[in-house]
Amino acid sequence: MRSIGYSSEKGGVVKTGSAVLQSIILAIALATLKKVLQESQQAEGTKSKKPIVLFDLDPQAQAGQLLGYPRDSHTGPMIKDVILEETIKDENRTITLQDIIKPTYIDPKTARFVDITQFEGEVVQGPDYVPITLDANTLDFDMKSKLPYWPERMAEIMQQVQDIYEYAVFDLPPGLLAPTMSTYAALDYLAFPMTPDTVGVAGFQGALRAMQRTQSRNKKLRAAGAYFTRVHTWVTDKEVMKQVQQLIQESGLDIPLLEAIIPESKDHNESITHDGSLVVLSRPGSKCARAHWYVLNALLERIGGPAQPVVQTAVLKMKQEDEQLATERKTSKTLVQKGA
Repeated sequence: MRSIGYSSEKGGVVKTGSAVLQSIILAIALATLKKVLQESQQAEGTKSKKPIVLFDLDPQAQAGQLLGYPRDSHTGPMIKDVILEETIKDENRTITLQDIIKPTYIDPKTARFVDITQFEGEVVQGPDYVPITLDANTLDFDMKSKLPYWPERMAEIMQQVQDIYEYAVFDLPPGLLAPTMSTYAALDYLAFPMTPDTVGVAGFQGALRAMQRTQSRNKKLRAAGAYFTRVHTWVTDKEVMKQVQQLIQESGLDIPLLEAIIPESKDHNESITHDGSLVVLSRPGSKCARAHWYVLNALLERIGGPAQPVVQTAVLKMKQEDEQLATERKTSKTLVQKGA
């Protein structure tokens, strides 16, 4: 299992959106490989893995909201209960990840996430989801006061699904408290989304320092990449982006600054509001949706895994279409000017 966390010390940098939308893309990519993977695994005598599980460690639970699980709909144990080793009283055993993981389902006709218990018709399975609720706001205090070994706790938890999934994605909360630092100590890779402004860059720098501190305990932890989100065409945005590029170069750290960016776009919010869906599902041809494919493709160059060649092939096709469209627009503009 390959694990990646999306992290920033600050909020508002499209961290949750990146984690969720790119998890969906991973699920889509791996769905196209399902038959091939099953055949090769059967030939090798290995067990087929599930595509992806998304851990929501942000108490705001926005990831669950986007995946069709509103925060106030959660019942039963959550990730907080697993971390704190709470027990199921009737069964006298500790709660495990398998007890709380929720599947997600998409109606291919409407591109919406649906409740399988109240839906009739064909569905496509999305990422599995590990839920959280607002009561996890106390998790930093709870971990430090109840778990003397809290820095290793997430590594122990991840072992429960190590052989079950191809990928594990973590939506980490803003700030660098115990849940985040414990997860850093267990991850393979970190992705750093940031907005091209003072707040976004400060959030990146804080998360980067935390990664450096954690690498003494987690030797495998690497940066999958840093990238800009909510980018405008403003001169100030371009200046900040150049400053960050210089900052990374001068640091000598092995951190790819991706050329792919997530532009400021109304498509994401309009997809949720008007389509009741997410942009990579309901508006796959939009600039915003393609941007998430491009960013994920760049991240997968480091992360690897079975989804990487599928995403790379899809992105190459998208870029060819973009180039063709740009050529057609240029030709059309030239003809108009000549006609004038």
